[in-house]
Amino acid sequence: IIISIFLIKQSIIDMKEQKLNPVYEELLKNCNAEVKRYMKAVMKDLMKDYGEIDDSWYCTLRLIRDNYQLYTECYDAIQTEGTVEEDNQGRLVKNRHLTCLWECQRTLQSLLKSFGYTPMSKTKLRAIKKETKDEKSPLDDFLNSED
Repeated sequence: IIISIFLIKQSIIDMKEQKLNPVYEELLKNCNAEVKRYMKAVMKDLMKDYGEIDDSWYCTLRLIRDNYQLYTECYDAIQTEGTVEEDNQGRLVKNRHLTCLWECQRTLQSLLKSFGYTPMSKTKLRAIKKETKDEKSPLDDFLNSED
């Protein structure tokens, strides 16, 4: 029991000591507080799950940040201006920010699915992890056999 308590404490200390790569710290600059808070949470989860943030994820994380930033800007503009506006001929038309907001929303949904950050994809990932943890592959059986 003492050993397991020590190991738990050590893993908590290790998690606290994990620092973000300066390249990923750069992703947190030039974005609003909501986006910054969300991106920190995403990166913290990736660090917790994988121990590091792979360099190959930079582009996807940047796309998430940029699309979420643009989404929040469009959302704020719609809140301020309303859902309709006048065009150059004085006719009421939908706010131009709505189209951009919808595009950002679609893009974000697909990006977040790729990291498992939607409720459905998280559930699927947990199910896959549980299945693979419970099942041994034939190769594992062969390699671990005593024959």
